[in-house]
Amino acid sequence: MIHSILYVEDDYQLGDVVEAYLDANGYRVTHCKNAQQALQEAKHREFHCVVLDLTLPDEDGLVVLRKIKGLRQIPIIICSARSSVEDRVSGLEFGADDYLSKPFSSKELLLRIKKLIERWSFTQKQSDSFKVGKFTLDTSRKALIGSQPSENISLTIGEYVLLALLARKPGTVYSREQIIDSVSGVEGPESTRAVDICISRLRKKVEADPKKPAVIKTSVGFGYYLENRTPE
Repeated sequence: MIHSILYVEDDYQLGDVVEAYLDANGYRVTHCKNAQQALQEAKHREFHCVVLDLTLPDEDGLVVLRKIKGLRQIPIIICSARSSVEDRVSGLEFGADDYLSKPFSSKELLLRIKKLIERWSFTQKQSDSFKVGKFTLDTSRKALIGSQPSENISLTIGEYVLLALLARKPGTVYSREQIIDSVSGVEGPESTRAVDICISRLRKKVEADPKKPAVIKTSVGFGYYLENRTPE
C-alpha cells in the first residue's frame, strides 16, 4: 500500500529535498508551500500523515494544525525551527502527535512517519467502545462521542491509546511506569512526566472541573485509574 503524505513547508529547497527523499522511499507526497493550499488539500483529499512546519507565510502553523484536526482525524508531525519547550508543548496541546526540531535528517523524519502511520493503523483495528464519564470512547473514530454532535471531542493518538488503556479496565490503577510499558511500541508517553502531561490534557477534555477530576482519578502514590461510575 502506498501511503500519502501532506507535507506543508514553505522553504522550497528543504521541501524539495524532503519530498524527493520520501518519494524515493515509497510515499506519495503532496507538497504545499502555504496554509491556504494545505487546508484545501486536507479538505478534499485523504492522507495517512501530515508533516507540518509552523512558520508559514500566510498563517501560523498552530492554527493550521487546529483546523486540520477539526476536519479529520489524522496523525500530524510538526517539523519546525521553533524548538523551545513552550513551542513543543503548544504543538502537542493543539493536537500534534510528534514534534521534530529543525535541522533534522530526512532519515529520522522517514522513521517517525513510518512509526506514526503504523501506530495509527494499529488503533484503527480496534472496534470496541467504552464509557468515559458522560462520553463514549469510539475506537473506530478515535474520538470521544457526546450526546450531541457538537459535544464530540477529538483525541491525539497518544491521548487515545492512554485513555483506551484506562477505559478497558475501569477501576484498575495503572502506575506511570505500567502505562509507559503498556503503550510501548504502539503510541503514547515515553516518560513519567509525559504521562502526567497527557493525563492533564485528557482531564481538560473529559472533566467538568479538571482541578477536581471525577473521571480520570489519581491514586495517590500509585498512579491513575478511570472511575467506573458516571459522575452525577
